[in-house]
Amino acid sequence: MPGEMNRLSSTLSKLYIHRISTELQLKAVIRSPSMDNGCLYALALDWYGFECKNLDELLAKQSLTKLRLMGKAPDESHAEGLAFPSNLRKLELYYTQLRKLETMEQLGSLAILKVLRLSKDSYIGSEWSCGKASFPVLEELKFTNLPKLEKWELEEGAMPCLKKLSIVSCINLKQTPEGLKRVQTLEKLDIERM
Repeated sequence: MPGEMNRLSSTLSKLYIHRISTELQLKAVIRSPSMDNGCLYALALDWYGFECKNLDELLAKQSLTKLRLMGKAPDESHAEGLAFPSNLRKLELYYTQLRKLETMEQLGSLAILKVLRLSKDSYIGSEWSCGKASFPVLEELKFTNLPKLEKWELEEGAMPCLKKLSIVSCINLKQTPEGLKRVQTLEKLDIERM
């Protein structure tokens, strides 16, 4: 795979690589010239059968505005949590098994993030608290199949632009946050199997 990645156009703007099967292949993707060209704004990576222990190189790509990650990428070794690219407008996570509240706080600090989808054990913590200045322009939030999430809190001033909220198969989440009552922009609420 390293050879193939080096042959990709250096002006790629979108890249989706499905079924990466080794950490060596994933590193080849992350270190390929097309990742450093400044043109790449949309990236989707799907890996299986192994755990990606270090996503720092990937998450340093500031040209990315859309990112989808599907694979184990625990954040336990990061004291401050994982820091995602600051220019993200859309983020989708599947199977990442994030656990640290610090990582979730980092997500909340993304100033222009409009869409966040957390699915299939992407977050395996039992609690999540969104501070008063978190997710300043987020419009769409979707939780799907986060069975370990039990408590979600939303402080006053968090998610002031939220329009769509979907909670699906979060079977241990006891209730929606009280702070949701203060979100005046909410237009659509979808709750299934909670």
